[in-house]
Amino acid sequence: MRIFSLLILLVVASALQSQVVVNENVKHSKYTFPLVASKIKATVCYDANDYPVVKKVAELFVSDIENVTGQRLKLADEWKKGRTVVIVGTIEKNQAIRQLASNGKIDISPLEGAWERYLIQTVNHPFPGVDKALIVAGSDRRGTAYGLLSISKAIGVSPWYWWADAPIKQQKQVSVKVDKFISKTPSVKFRGVFINDEDWGLYR
Repeated sequence: MRIFSLLILLVVASALQSQVVVNENVKHSKYTFPLVASKIKATVCYDANDYPVVKKVAELFVSDIENVTGQRLKLADEWKKGRTVVIVGTIEKNQAIRQLASNGKIDISPLEGAWERYLIQTVNHPFPGVDKALIVAGSDRRGTAYGLLSISKAIGVSPWYWWADAPIKQQKQVSVKVDKFISKTPSVKFRGVFINDEDWGLYR
């Protein structure tokens, strides 16, 4: 059961979508990050010492990109050298994110001590041997999951595709264009999906 996809339904996505452009026709700039482009496939990197949900959401994201483009991104449990990498994790346990913050590449101070907030930012030349990185940093494990799956939703993967067969629009290339986005603290602390089963309603 794709619990995280259902939970992301309750994330306010309008603010993100106004600042993050995701499609196959994004004009290249220093803020453009190609997930799948001509001769380019990004590597999704998480920290093996991070929370288990971070690995799970990274796997879901890779699956989402494959459903859209037919191309499967590489998945690594540490940050890797390459042209383009997605670095996803919590500010607490992801060493690459903490190193970027220490080097002044990103500012994670708005996330410290926050509840379910996340940062999405494009960073050029974050590490030696890496051309460009898309950083998805969460204040906690749920914030990390919401952040990465918000990109899935932006590229057209409905949280209902598993439960209700919601169609996924196919695209050959997908790029993200974003400078820096920081989500707000959710107005409701605990979110979920309520099903009024009435017992018989869940049976054929």
